[in-house]
This record gives sequence, structure tokens and C-alpha cells, in this order.
Amino acid sequence: MTYDGKYIKSFLNGEFQPREPELIDNTKGFEGFPEGLTQSKNPYYFPDEMGNNGSDFTVGAVLLKSGMGNFFNGLIGGLAVFDRALNADEIENLSVCEQNNQK
Repeated sequence: MTYDGKYIKSFLNGEFQPREPELIDNTKGFEGFPEGLTQSKNPYYFPDEMGNNGSDFTVGAVLLKSGMGNFFNGLIGGLAVFDRALNADEIENLSVCEQNNQK
């Protein structure tokens, strides 16, 4: 995943995986949205920034008011954290290097 201050993008095996915006269930008729609200999926529009006051970094779950939840059900591998958003070519190069190391 990358975040450039406006969009969160997900990649799988070094390739961007676009997903079209989807209608959010039960939002039809919301004030100003007669057809309902749509939510972008990938890239996910997140313009309000992540904040600069720091917080716990989690992978595979989120911190809810009641504690950790929304657990990812699957395997996560090859996690790397950078101090900037990598571009698509950099992501692909990392994936190719990882695949070559596994041979």
C-alpha cells in the first residue's frame, strides 16, 4: 500500500489492483445524495491526511473504540514501511527482487 497524502493505493505482487467505486449499502436518499453514497475502493480517496501526531502502527486489524477488530483473515508477507509513497515502478521493482530471492 502507498499513501501520498490524498490517495491510498493497494498493490498485489507489485501490480496496482484498481477497483471501481462502489455504492455504500443503505445510503440511498441521504440528504444531497438521492442515489446513495459511493466510496472509492482502489485508489481510496483519503484527503484529510493521516495526521502528524503519531499513533500505533497496525497491520491486519484496526483499533476500534472497543479494542482491536476487523481482523484480516489470510496471510501477509513481504511487509516493508517507507517514509514516502513509492511510485508504481518502485513497487514493481521491489516485487521482482522479492520473487527472484525466492527462487
